[in-house]
Amino acid sequence: MRCYFWFFYSKEIDFRVLFNHLKKIIPPYRIITNNAELKEYLSKKGKNTITLGDLFPEEGKIAEEIYTESREIVESYRKIFDKIIFKDVKVFNAFKFHLLLQFTLILKGKRVLEENKNTVFIFERFSPAYFVIMKIAKKLNRENKIEVGLLKGNEINYLKPTDERDPLTYADKTSRQRAIHFAKHGFGKGMSIEKFQILLIFGYRILSLLLKGFFYKTQGKSKEKINFILKKIDKKIINSPGKYNATCAIFLTASRLDLHLRPMLPVIQKFHESKKPVHIFTSDISTSLVLTKEKISFINLFEEVNLILDFLKESHEGIQIRKLLEKLVTENPHVLGFNEVLPDLLKRIYRTMAIIVILDHIFKKMKLKSILDGGTGEEFENTAIEIAQKYNVKSYSIIPSPPTPSPQITDGYHADKLFLEGAQGVEVMKMLGYDQKRFEVVGGARYDHYKLMNSKNSKNILEKNFQISKEKKLIVIAMSRWHVNDEKWISDFIKFCNKNNFEVILKIHPTYKVASQNVSENKIRLIASKCTEMRYMITYDADLPTLLSASDLVITDWSSVGLEAILLDKPLIQVSFTTEEIETYVRYFDFGASIHITNYKELENITNQILIEEKNLEQLRIGRKKITEQYNFRNDGKAAQRIYEILTS
Repeated sequence: MRCYFWFFYSKEIDFRVLFNHLKKIIPPYRIITNNAELKEYLSKKGKNTITLGDLFPEEGKIAEEIYTESREIVESYRKIFDKIIFKDVKVFNAFKFHLLLQFTLILKGKRVLEENKNTVFIFERFSPAYFVIMKIAKKLNRENKIEVGLLKGNEINYLKPTDERDPLTYADKTSRQRAIHFAKHGFGKGMSIEKFQILLIFGYRILSLLLKGFFYKTQGKSKEKINFILKKIDKKIINSPGKYNATCAIFLTASRLDLHLRPMLPVIQKFHESKKPVHIFTSDISTSLVLTKEKISFINLFEEVNLILDFLKESHEGIQIRKLLEKLVTENPHVLGFNEVLPDLLKRIYRTMAIIVILDHIFKKMKLKSILDGGTGEEFENTAIEIAQKYNVKSYSIIPSPPTPSPQITDGYHADKLFLEGAQGVEVMKMLGYDQKRFEVVGGARYDHYKLMNSKNSKNILEKNFQISKEKKLIVIAMSRWHVNDEKWISDFIKFCNKNNFEVILKIHPTYKVASQNVSENKIRLIASKCTEMRYMITYDADLPTLLSASDLVITDWSSVGLEAILLDKPLIQVSFTTEEIETYVRYFDFGASIHITNYKELENITNQILIEEKNLEQLRIGRKKITEQYNFRNDGKAAQRIYEILTS
């Protein structure tokens, strides 16, 4: 049996060329991908194609089995890496969760291969996990080499784990492309002055890092260079509004404004209103671009982390760690994937060490009472939590959205205390094994301003900015993602809305601004082709709370948008027109807070009942009351105040 593994970057591949490469492979075979657009394209071409997500849902028995096995493997890594301690901090804890996710991917690949079918994996972006999957394929007597192909132009360049070009450079390229793509597309289409300024900032930071990296190569010993960088950080902090007087610091790696930053903004505002200094730190360039756009004062450590990382690699200590790791690989040949993921682990160790150097310096000087992170599970936040424990500083994480019973969340949150939005979060986190003593149920700070929102004011804003008539009934469609044939029913629904004199707005999920853009753009083009001369609006960037507040009806699938509509007291319809199962944790209709629809004609009928006949409204109101406490404790607009008081007490 044969197995191939290819990867690509979305802007460097023509699917027609990829299809020609597939023609050279002798059938039968199936294709496994992580790219929905590619699945759709190849399926239409008659290729047996499925996404890894379709094969392995995030919840259920199989997900639990895979995650349990992943934890066992990562535990064997932990026993090995516990020997690596830097400035009294166990380095492994910073990227343990990342390794868990990698082995979850590897074990999914293993299960695919064990079905004993010819398989072509075609994934977007690079991961060292691919080499481990190919090694497993080799052990299962597949007719293949342990190599991974990069699809670029008309060629496939095959890489090996020991390739002198270093496969990890492709992981670096993924990170760079993510930041570049975010800088270009993360703030909507067109070239405004604001966007041009952000692109300039991005370019300056990259250029500055390159120039300084070149300059420091010729300057002194590593220790001297590191001390010089730390003085630069001191200057940044002293020149900032809070100086070294802040009693709380926020650590953030989150390019998604809606998911990770929105819950923090009201809390940051509380610090500003109380005139209590708070510092926001990030080492991620995409996050810094979002914070810049939001005009939030922060301290960017992107340059410093990367410079110190390079210094540490060249230092005596860095060289010793490299030798130790190579020795550990030799001593532990039985540990799955150790040799293949070694380059990635080595880089993560150096990066974590650089973060430790910087944060240890900051914590020594700053008399912090507490730290807060956005619950992303990234190395920067995890290291901040480890340093906080070292200095007896209390750490808190905001769980950024209603948690799901997905096994991988089990090890995602490391802070001393976890801010949860409601009873639903408590039940899910208890189910996943978290100690209830760690919970602080405070409500959703991101919903606080909903108490101040006025539907008439929101309608006026939409009329002024987008010419959406305030006199007409408004329907907002906001899905968690694009599904198969969404363009068909949405086009039909737009025609229905026009016929009935309803305004309709389609709010595209913000993920599509930075990922799978082609999928989204193709869907939008198909809708446009079917709805010529129809009145409707499609937006990535319009403020979602304003849209929901102005709406008379909200339509979603299983998105948390449904919860926001409920909190704004709006009638809600949940649709599922595919064979996909609606996740149990967002079945708002189980509370009577939404109406679940699986047939398109039923959608038109229920819409008319709600907007014209005013039916179902009382039933939905009762349902909304039932569900509110489950998802937003007290629902009083004071969640940020509660978080602020806990952080400063």
